[in-house]
Amino acid sequence: MNNYVSRSALLLLLISIAMPATALKTDRDQPTTIDADRVDVNDKKGISTFSGNVVMTRGSIKMTADKITVYRDKEKGLDSVRATGNPAKYKQRPDSKQGDVTAQAKVIVYDATKATVILNKSAKVDQEGNTFTGETITYDINKDQVLANSSRTATGSGETGSGKPKQRVRITLQPEKKP
Repeated sequence: MNNYVSRSALLLLLISIAMPATALKTDRDQPTTIDADRVDVNDKKGISTFSGNVVMTRGSIKMTADKITVYRDKEKGLDSVRATGNPAKYKQRPDSKQGDVTAQAKVIVYDATKATVILNKSAKVDQEGNTFTGETITYDINKDQVLANSSRTATGSGETGSGKPKQRVRITLQPEKKP
């Protein structure tokens, strides 16, 4: 019964948080700038790997990581970005919002074509003081929607082979501001 109540509460929270705002519409039309200590460009494959204090910006999007790999499509446009770090970080300003959406994880995959950010391994998203943590978090930029998953086992035991509990999804919601 308690597990059912927890899942129902989580579902209601996620539905109530999924606001209809979208990311800055102009981000996709902006150039991408990347600063790094080193770059390895394979133009034939459409893959560029940047390493060492990497900072990538595209409009309001900013990613920082130890290593960023950029994948381009056939027209040499931005297809996706994979950032790794301890942690890698992502920031973007949604339309109609006062604050940025910030995220961090050991692995961040930004898919420009699907307008999604997938965070893996110790993932965290903060949006106007509301935080989501879990092993995997998917952020749909266009829908301004977050889906978080824990690393619990299929049996629901929640323990690794080492006896340590696996990470669960956690949401912290700020109280609604009164006018």
